[in-house]
Amino acid sequence: MKKYFFLLALLLLTTSLAFSQELYKKMTVFELADQADLILVGKITEVKGGNLKLDVEKVVAGNYDEPQISVRRFKNYKTVKRWAKYAVKETLFLFLTQEESDWKILGFGGEGEKLVEAADVYLDSRGEGVKNRFSYYDRLIEGNIYAEKVPRAEFEAAVAGIRDCIAVGYKEVITKDGDAWKEPIVTFSCDESATDAYRSQSWVHDELAKQAMKAVAEE
Repeated sequence: MKKYFFLLALLLLTTSLAFSQELYKKMTVFELADQADLILVGKITEVKGGNLKLDVEKVVAGNYDEPQISVRRFKNYKTVKRWAKYAVKETLFLFLTQEESDWKILGFGGEGEKLVEAADVYLDSRGEGVKNRFSYYDRLIEGNIYAEKVPRAEFEAAVAGIRDCIAVGYKEVITKDGDAWKEPIVTFSCDESATDAYRSQSWVHDELAKQAMKAVAEE
C-alpha cells in the first residue's frame, strides 16, 4: 500500500512539473534586463556538478568586480532544453539574479543565458527574441543553434540602457480554461524625449522599447 501511494505521489508531481513547464511564459529581453541583479559576459572555464565557473569578460550592468564568477547552471527539463551541453571556452551573455550567496540564471527555461560568438549574441528559442526571427546557425563549438542573431555591441548598449527607463511588475492572468501565468506590467520613467533618444541609437534599442511599450499598452 505504501508503495502504491509513493508511486501515485511521484506521478502527480511529475505531471504537475510538466504541466507548469508547458504553461510557463518565456521572459522577454526587456524583462530580463530589468529583473537581473547582474548582467555580464563571461567565458566558461569549468563545468562541475550543478555549477559553472566563468572568467568575467565584461560587466554590462550591476556591481561585480571579481575576475571570476560561479553560477548555477541551467538543467534541461522534458519540454525545455538548452541548445547543447555546456562547454569550456563557451562565451555567454548572462542575466543573473542572486539568491543568498548564489548566482542563478534568470528564467525557468534558462532565458537568461545567451550564446556569444565573435561580434554577435544568439537569442535562442527558449526565450523571446528581439524581432522573433529565429533561424538555424552553425556554431563554432558544437552543432547548430536555432536562434536570432543580434550584434553584440548594440545588444549590450540596449540592455544596459533600457534599465534606466523601465520598471517591470507582474499580474496573474487566468484563462477561461483556468490556466494561469504572470504577465509583465511595465512602467516608463523616461520622458518622451529621453525615450526617443534611446530608440534612435539602433534597431535593437528600438525593438526593445517597442516590446516594453506594448506591455504598457496591454495593461
